[in-house]
Amino acid sequence: MDRARRGESLSVITLDALNRVPVDEFTATLGAIFEHSPWVPRRAAAARPFASRLDLLDAMRTVVQAAPVEEQLGLIRAHPQLGARGRKRAELTEASSREQRRAGLDACTDEEFEQLLRLNAAYVNKFSFPFILAVRGHDPNSILASMGSRLNNSPESERHTALTQIGLIGGYRLADIVASPAGAEIKAMSDRLGKAAAADSAADLSLARTATAANSTAAADSTAAADSTAAATSTAAATSTAAVDTARVPARTSTEATALPPTRTLLREWMLAANLDLYTAPDGSLAGVQHHDPSAKSLLTGVHSDPTTGALRSDGSLGSLPGIAVAQQIRQKGLALRFNLCVLAPSDSANIDPLVPLRSLGLSARYEVYARQPTVIEHTHGPLDPRTLERAVQTLETFLTQPPQIQK
Repeated sequence: MDRARRGESLSVITLDALNRVPVDEFTATLGAIFEHSPWVPRRAAAARPFASRLDLLDAMRTVVQAAPVEEQLGLIRAHPQLGARGRKRAELTEASSREQRRAGLDACTDEEFEQLLRLNAAYVNKFSFPFILAVRGHDPNSILASMGSRLNNSPESERHTALTQIGLIGGYRLADIVASPAGAEIKAMSDRLGKAAAADSAADLSLARTATAANSTAAADSTAAADSTAAATSTAAATSTAAVDTARVPARTSTEATALPPTRTLLREWMLAANLDLYTAPDGSLAGVQHHDPSAKSLLTGVHSDPTTGALRSDGSLGSLPGIAVAQQIRQKGLALRFNLCVLAPSDSANIDPLVPLRSLGLSARYEVYARQPTVIEHTHGPLDPRTLERAVQTLETFLTQPPQIQK
């Protein structure tokens, strides 16, 4: 178990300090974020000052995406093989070793290890670079499944996928060592959720328009066919039926069906970056849990109690952000609470009891409402003020760290 999961304080540097140090110190501090590639933080330093850790991460990811292909390939090839043992394991960086250990790769069975070796060899033989996966939130089974699936991709597609995964790894590592004001982080997260939701809505609208146009064409073809001779009508009818069937909104593939929407993908990334244990319900709801006392109940954040009925109501995607920010603060300060903290992001697809996803995950017996979460973000209209958010998060953190207040 690494230091973060034992509740010990992390060795962190503040974002404010990073904004002010010389470029060489900035580069040295962040040199391990992107494996053996200090050129990434060195180039990103030119974009200082950063308002949030997410802004810094975006700058570093932009540097990677803008780099020449050969530099990108060099970055990918700087990463170690997953499941390394013996001498190869001794060559891992501290960050890589910790990540692989947390994913259970150091405890693989002999059969799993042999399968890893075979898939790694097949992958490198096809793509000429190692398989890259941000393993936080994964276990050996899901890693093996991902490796087998991605072997079917093209080299160009895999290069982009590898860079995306490297960006995720960089985000997790950055969250381990850089402290940023909670209000600024919530503001940055909310901005990104808004853009993701807009992009998702635009994609849905485009898909709907395509389907409508296709259906209109199919209907026109059917009408024209009805004016033909009896023999032609029979043929056209069969053609029309086929056209209507294929013109409907395309069904998602099995892979796409299990993928999370853009906003949920971001929330998943941020929960993992805050070192929360992640649970995903069948309806797409997410629960990120910060464990402190296995025998204790948990305080739910991301929901509030309806003052009229007393029923729990979801605060929506934005309501999860204070819980994520507080979990990160508690972790970086090394605070050991007497209970667990659960950040809940219920699915937006249905207006249901927010505890339903927890029950579907088998968590209802332990993860219950232990106290009412103050609704930190009441309105989503207009810009969110980082200072107000900072005060709200501090209030929630104070509440969480005072057990007598919760007992009361």
